[in-house]
Amino acid sequence: MKNKKLLIKHLPVIAISAVLIVALCLIPTIISEVNKHTHIYGDWERDRDPTCSAQGIDVRYCACGHVQQRTVDKLPHTIDDKWVFNKDETEKHYFCSVCNQVAKIENLGDHTHSFGEWIVEIEPTCSEGGLYSR
Repeated sequence: MKNKKLLIKHLPVIAISAVLIVALCLIPTIISEVNKHTHIYGDWERDRDPTCSAQGIDVRYCACGHVQQRTVDKLPHTIDDKWVFNKDETEKHYFCSVCNQVAKIENLGDHTHSFGEWIVEIEPTCSEGGLYSR
């Protein structure tokens, strides 16, 4: 009888303990069910524009805050008519008018200069020298 009274006295504590044990055992299952989320992304947005020297970046977001990124290819160089010879004058180096980097190299191969006659560009005076070119 004493054991029965003791059992009845502690029954609420035993019941609560049993419920807590079951709940603790179910926590991993509950968490995995909560984490089952299918991302639904919005439209791609331009985060960084591409240039001729760097890739761009597009992003899109899920309502949960997850972000996806994708790279955007570099733009082609903008080559204008400006060029310079390399040191030994075997190549023409064309520059990009946007980033000022060498964008194209034209190999001239063997090249021998064939100069014409001297032309007076600016007549010399008694106080200043002139300019001749060929």
